[in-house]
Amino acid sequence: MRGRDTPDEAGAVFLDDPVGAMQLISAPPYSACVLLVDDDEVSRGVLAAFLKEEGIDVVEAADGMDALAAARRWHPVVIVLDLVMPRMNAWEFVTAYRREVADEAPIIVLSAMAREAERVAAETGAVEVLAKPVGLEHLVRVIRDYAGGRLEDEPGQRPEHARRRRLAGG
Repeated sequence: MRGRDTPDEAGAVFLDDPVGAMQLISAPPYSACVLLVDDDEVSRGVLAAFLKEEGIDVVEAADGMDALAAARRWHPVVIVLDLVMPRMNAWEFVTAYRREVADEAPIIVLSAMAREAERVAAETGAVEVLAKPVGLEHLVRVIRDYAGGRLEDEPGQRPEHARRRRLAGG
């Protein structure tokens, strides 16, 4: 097991979580990232893997509390957020994010409950609501549109492949 705050060969830094599993918490410099928040690990993993294949760096969080910590740490350019989650739902997250984090990343809400998601989006200023299951290519287009070019590679700023970064709870 790698020691606390010890970089690996690629420069990634790991910390022990409370149960002793290793989690990637930071990585070498990246141009920008998307924060992907969903309590369903399988759904989150599928979306993150597809975004990674599209060259988009992803920070993952399993709920609103972890997402708030991730937003403070990585300042994502776009946030993709599930509506219903434990500990802190989408409405609570967006309210706390707008109050506590100085960034103004566009927030895209994903949900199978369209009417409720539309209400949350209207009340919190989320920019888009996408129905689950979401088309992967459509999601990438929407993310890139709201990112406004900030997700494009910058020479020398990023390794050959994108990395998924995970936050506790995922």
